[in-house]
Amino acid sequence: MKQTSVYYLCAFFACAVIMTNLSSVKADQRVFYIGTQASPTTSPDIEVSRGIYRGVFNDQTGEIKILGLAAEAKNPSFVVKHPTLNCYYSVSGHGIDGQGTVDAWEKQDDGSLKKINSQRSGGQGPCHLSVHPNGKALFVANYSGGQAAMIQILQDGSLGEVLSDQHVGYGPNTVRQERAHAHWMNVDPTGKRVLCCDLGCDKVYSMLLDENEFGWIPNPKFPFAQVSSGAGCRHAIFSADGSYLFVLNELSSTIDVFLYDSNSGSMTVVQSDTTLPKEFRGTNKAAAICDLKTDEGEFVYCSNRGANLLTVFKVNPGEIRGDREQCGTVLEPVQYITSGGNAPRFVGIDPTGKFLLSCNKKTCNIVVYAIDQKTGKLTPTGFEANVGWPLSIAWE
Repeated sequence: MKQTSVYYLCAFFACAVIMTNLSSVKADQRVFYIGTQASPTTSPDIEVSRGIYRGVFNDQTGEIKILGLAAEAKNPSFVVKHPTLNCYYSVSGHGIDGQGTVDAWEKQDDGSLKKINSQRSGGQGPCHLSVHPNGKALFVANYSGGQAAMIQILQDGSLGEVLSDQHVGYGPNTVRQERAHAHWMNVDPTGKRVLCCDLGCDKVYSMLLDENEFGWIPNPKFPFAQVSSGAGCRHAIFSADGSYLFVLNELSSTIDVFLYDSNSGSMTVVQSDTTLPKEFRGTNKAAAICDLKTDEGEFVYCSNRGANLLTVFKVNPGEIRGDREQCGTVLEPVQYITSGGNAPRFVGIDPTGKFLLSCNKKTCNIVVYAIDQKTGKLTPTGFEANVGWPLSIAWE
């Protein structure tokens, strides 16, 4: 009986410590949630991931700290936040009837996440999520099955109806492009179309959203744009003014710059450049891309797995848009810098725009860089945090 009492007392204190860590956030700290994958770690001091983790970030110094587990979940590799509700969404590769799933979470007072509900992802192997700015729809790229899906978001943040579109095609890389592999989805600056990068088909698909009903159709005049054969388009991001779409190609380690017409949704390639320095020799897979607009200029950042480098590009907007011949060099590389670890799967800018965070998957570390607001160049802050296989970050 005495031993049982001691056991429950220890369990009580352990829970108290966890809850204290979850809720201990200072006024000058910003909270974020980390999507992870449960795989063996490189250090006995780093536990295998058990779900979605919560951290805090000092936006004055760049200091970063992991508070603990926010929610038990199975391989929640990609996590995003609802634009207005205290709700988060994560993917899971294992789910209902052989399909992947998406989980909806509600943030609790102590910072933990409580599951609202789960829904089919509309395909197999979901790997990327985004939420429409109006908060009414969630978009899911299903890598394994090659399906692009849209899930209705209800008023309470829960997930409702699912629509799915099956991509069909393949590329010259017989190992990675044997069939369609949807890898990224997001809306264009107008909010009227959603784009999807398909790594297997070498295409960026365009779907026209129904503004009155929950539905979509292929963009009638411009259903897709083609990247170079075998390039393997992975992720993309729009320039700050929406004139350009920067498409990151995983297999060729290149960025394609498309001139984007927001009226029609047409995409015209105007530049393609490597993400690697000329002297690099070896294998590499480009991974993540993000954009930052400052008072001094605009910059694009991407990560390279294999080279384990972060590449910084300066955006040089053309004076005359709409004319391919007069766009000039839109992206100009200005820096190559180590990612601070192995396999930088994700890079993101903090809400202040002063820091970039690099999630290195295989070394289980998140490294913080200060951003020069004038040049866009990165400088290591010396701050980093460890968590099992970090793959994405969603800011509170």
